[in-house]
Amino acid sequence: MQWLLDHFVLYIEQGVVYVINAVIAALGSFIATVLGLLPNMPSQPTLPGAITDAARVAYEAADVGWLIAYVAVFFGLMALVFVVMIPLRWIKATD
Repeated sequence: MQWLLDHFVLYIEQGVVYVINAVIAALGSFIATVLGLLPNMPSQPTLPGAITDAARVAYEAADVGWLIAYVAVFFGLMALVFVVMIPLRWIKATD
């Protein structure tokens, strides 16, 4: 009797998994259909050659990669400070 009950439970579990997979597949095909109905995005406008050349020369003359990295680290550390201050305020460790 236990064997029959085990197989019955197994078949029910497999059926539930099959239904969940079918729902996920249907949702995916629905999303693909809706996205297929959307119009194509226009392409990015092209810039004249003189502007791109000037931008390339300006980028090579003023290397600002280090500045961008420092600013990103600064804002990241400030965000970390604000996140840490929340539980500290909850326990009244800081004002």
